[in-house]
Amino acid sequence: MKIYRLFFLLLLFIGLTISGSMAQSTVGQNQGKSREFSFFEDKVLEPRSDIKLFPNPATDYLIIELKDQKMTSVEFELNNIIGNIFSLRSEKIEGNRYKFYVKDLSPGYYFLTVKDNETGYKRAYRFVKK
Repeated sequence: MKIYRLFFLLLLFIGLTISGSMAQSTVGQNQGKSREFSFFEDKVLEPRSDIKLFPNPATDYLIIELKDQKMTSVEFELNNIIGNIFSLRSEKIEGNRYKFYVKDLSPGYYFLTVKDNETGYKRAYRFVKK
């Protein structure tokens, strides 16, 4: 049963990463490091440039800053590494900033999926809870 769940999570993560019209690629060498970028609809996104997630690792709270002002109907979903869904207490701070309280979560890796129905945006972001 565990292997099926792990396989499902892997498929879910891959699906979230390339869902919609988004694709990722790696190009060139930047002083020995390859550079990853993403396509979303007709825009090229720098890695993690569309959303800022901090502090990472998080202990008490996690701040999410959306850089795209067109994202108006944003929804969030939180999963741990094995796929369990969690509900989080959150509040909108200012503009496109949200604060999530993660103090009660167990330490580990989590995926926060950001979805916007208006723009069709959907992407998962990984963070660590200490």
